[in-house]
Formats: sequence, structure tokens, C-alpha cells
Amino acid sequence: MTRRNLIVLKFGSSVLRGPGDLDAVVSEIYRHVRAGRRVVAVVSALGSTTDDLLAEARAIAPDGDETAIAALLATGELRSAAILHLALSRDGVRAALFDHHRLGLRTSGPLLHAAPGEIGRAMIDAALADHDVVVAPGFVGVHHDGRTSLLGRGGSDLTALVLADRLEAGRCVLIKDVDGLYERDPRLAAVEAGASWPRRFARVTYGRTLQLESGLVQDDAVAWARQAGRTFEIAAINVRRGTLVGTCDSRPEPAAPRRRPVRLALLGCGNVGRVVLERIRRRSEFDIVGVAVRRLAEHRAAGIVPRELLCDADALAARSPDVLIELSGGIEPARAHVEAALRRGAHVITANKDLLARHGPELEALAARAGVSLRSSAAVGGGAPMLEAVRRIARRCRIHRLTGVLNGTVSFILAALSRGESFDSAVADARARGLAEADVARDLSGLDAACKLILLARCAFGVELPLSAIELDGLDAGSVTPGRHQRQVASCVRRGNGLDAAIRIEPLPPGHPLWSDAPAGNTLLIEHEDGRAHIVRGIGAGCPPTALSVVADLLDIERHSRPAVNSRRGDASPQEVLS
Repeated sequence: MTRRNLIVLKFGSSVLRGPGDLDAVVSEIYRHVRAGRRVVAVVSALGSTTDDLLAEARAIAPDGDETAIAALLATGELRSAAILHLALSRDGVRAALFDHHRLGLRTSGPLLHAAPGEIGRAMIDAALADHDVVVAPGFVGVHHDGRTSLLGRGGSDLTALVLADRLEAGRCVLIKDVDGLYERDPRLAAVEAGASWPRRFARVTYGRTLQLESGLVQDDAVAWARQAGRTFEIAAINVRRGTLVGTCDSRPEPAAPRRRPVRLALLGCGNVGRVVLERIRRRSEFDIVGVAVRRLAEHRAAGIVPRELLCDADALAARSPDVLIELSGGIEPARAHVEAALRRGAHVITANKDLLARHGPELEALAARAGVSLRSSAAVGGGAPMLEAVRRIARRCRIHRLTGVLNGTVSFILAALSRGESFDSAVADARARGLAEADVARDLSGLDAACKLILLARCAFGVELPLSAIELDGLDAGSVTPGRHQRQVASCVRRGNGLDAAIRIEPLPPGHPLWSDAPAGNTLLIEHEDGRAHIVRGIGAGCPPTALSVVADLLDIERHSRPAVNSRRGDASPQEVLS
């Protein structure tokens, strides 16, 4: 990990208002993880929790002891950190949870408005060496006498800045419910009749930030940053850039053009599709124009809005989606629908590894001609951003070998077999947990991993790896010796002008780069020709990790290619500009 690739993200109570906001926060964190960064996520208490706890304390004892009040209020941030960690783990993102004692942020001065000092940097660095994310509570520290202390109201901003400074992070971003610092509060301008839209600052000085008195950032945090010479950003979730606060001259920008929501359609809505749909519904950036399914009654019973449901996939085109999310699986008719969408100028997101392994180059060429994108992060790795890592590394250096555990379902079954469980019960358990389809033959035979290896080899080596050229070693009841840690290992290595590729069941002793104690874990080892190596880890099976990658692709499209308002599709409200 280089310090330049370390980012501190702070999520305040205005964006983490309750458990319903966790998906958006996880997606924002994962956006940086898949860009190759390590993340320290600092959280405030959910919504009005701090006010509620303070009111509770005053109702019991109006002049209560500060030690007790600090300990009570700290529970809000500790709860936020814990549930965010649970959400990240559910989605397959490797995260370490810190409380204020483990974080080691020492403080001095008044217990409820303390001044920050040093942190436990060595422990944080060790956690970041083994995890993609560290989740930590803001606002809370440890006083010099060991008592819990607080950094004053809004102190999570200060926590984030101190951590960024002490860890020498490349960036520190304070995530708010507006996309930067404005001449006046845009949240008020959005509701004031006839009010002109305020200008946003691309960059602003510490002094001007304090003068604006917007309440957006804690004054103590701005003053501390100025004294420490620490720049930081103010931004909203999923914006390309916010306001940079530092010593640079203040420079307001013209009001941004208004935007309309991205119109999107889903082709197929099975287990993964339903999770994707649930997460998209919570975001104002998107307008779901249609969901094409085979059995209408089944999906109506699952709660999908009737006006969205179609049983004719061709009818989706008439609703003019900007993005098609293809989750139907198989080669046909998925290929025909994807081709038609690309020709119409719609972006396409797919998790269909079979389709991409067979027709990927021609579909990518079609997307390029149409000036749109074909995105497929969910096809390989689930919560482990493997394709992104391979593309990023291949741009910088020549890759020699790929070796990976690419099928989380098989990893789960092998882990169960190594514990002495029967083959049938291991497969049944994988199905019951949502880690396996009804037919696991493609997983067990190695075909699923082979298709993923084809996609990885295409990115790493720039050549097409035929499926017939991959040696397959299937898994059956006699493949595993109880007590041995084995995994289905995919490998692809340069040999002269060609590639050697195989899928084999292999023992992985502790200490092996691919070794993992996560039952459904995926790992990819990327070896450079100069001897360096890079490892990507995450959970690769189950609906939440796959849905996370699909939504990540969608958010990339929204962030970089969001359509402007036009008269045919209507206008956007001022609030939409803030997203």
C-alpha cells in the first residue's frame, strides 16, 4: 500500500441517517476499493442518534457526570461503525472494525470537547495490509487518563482529518448531503421560490470556509486542518469531484446544468436482480422504466411494481432506457438483446460470463462504435474487483501469470468437505445459503471458472484464450481428503507467444498466497514479469457481492455519463443536481 492510494472517507449523519442508507455508503466505499485504494471509513452516529442520547442523559440527570455522558454518546458512533462493517462483510468487501480504543486517538482538554493528539498508526497500518477497508467511529477518542472523550459536536470531521494527517493519506473526503461548498446553502435554494441557484466552489481557502458559516464542516476541524496544512474535500456520494479546501484561492463555478435521472431497464430479475432492484430504488439518480421477466405472477408476488413488469423483453426498447442491466443468463436470447441495446446507444451492464467469454470482443467493438460502454465487473470475482485490478496493472506493466480461486461456490463446498461433511450435504448447504444455483454442474466441472479465466486473460494478455485450450479438473465426492485445505485453482501463464491454462483442484497450505479462511472467498494473484505481485481478495459467491458489482458499474455510468435534461424526457428538480 502506498500512502498516495490511501483515502479517508467520512460519512456524517446527513448521509448515514439509518440502516436504509448503508447500501449507498458501501457502494461509495467500494468505488474506491475497486479503483485500487485502501479506505479508512469514519462514521458519525446515525441520523439524530446523538441528540436522542443527549436528551436521554439530560432527562435522567440534567447535570450528569461528563464521564457518563461521553460514554453514552460514544455508543452512537460505535453502533454506526459496527453496522457498516456488517454491511461491508455481507457484500464481500474485506473490512476491519476499530473501536475508539483500538483506533488509539489520544485526546486532552475538556472531556466533551477534547483536542486530538496521536493515533495508533501501527495497528491501523497492520489492518490495512490485510484488509481493503478500516471502519472507525468518529467523534470519539481516549483521554490521557483512559476515559472516553468526545471531540465536540460535528467532531467526526475532525477525526477524519486527524487520521488522514497521521496516516499520510493521499486524500481526505468529508461526505455530505451536498456536493461541495456553495456561496449559500443549496438545500435552501432548492425550496425557495424564485431563488437563483448558488454557485459552488471548486476550491476554497480555509478562511473563506469558516466565513461562510454554513455549518457544513465543524469549525474546529477547519481550524485544525489550516494549522496542520492538511487539505481536504467536501463532496457528496458518487460525485466526480467536490470542493477542495486548502490554501488555494477561492473560485466559485457557474451553476451546474440540471440533470435528469438515468433511465434504466433490467432484463431478468432473479435473486441477484431483486437485490439490485432493491438498492437502485433507494437512489434518486435512477428511473426504472422496465423489468423484463419470464413469469409475471412470481415477480408480482415478490413486490415488483406492476407498471415496471414486462414479459416481452423487446418491449423494453420502446421505453428508451439509457442503461440495460442484463441478468437473464445464457447465450441466447441475451446476446440479441445486448446487441440491440448497444446499437440503440444504451449502455449495457451484464454479469453474464458465458456470453462475454464467447462473444465479448464483438460486443465490445459494437459498444465502441456506438459510443457507449459495456461493463461486466460482476462477471468475475463478486466483491473482489478482479477485472479492474488486472486492467489497471496491465496498463502499467507486462503481466506474466494469473493464478486464482475464482469460484466461491466450489470454495464453500471444498471447505465443507475438508471438515468431513458429505458431498451431498455440502452442495445442499451451498444452495440453502444462496451460494449455488439449483444446477451446480458448471461450477463443479470447472466451466464457470474457465469462463472467468478467459475474461481475465483477455484483460491481462490481450489475447483470446479458447475454452478448448483450458485443462479442466472437475470436483466430485472423491476429490477431497478430509482435513486438507484444497481449492479449485485457475491458472494462466505466458509461454512464448501462447498461454498455458488450467483449472485444477489443488492443496493450499497456510501461507500460500491463495490461502483464505473465508469459505466462499475468491483470490487472484497477479504476477508481473519483473517479479512483483498483486493480490485481490473478496467474497465471490452469493447475491449481495454480485449485486454490489452490478450497482458499482451503474454508478460509474451515472457519474461519468449521466444524461443532460432534454425536452423529450422532461426536466430535473434542483435536488437532483445534488446527487
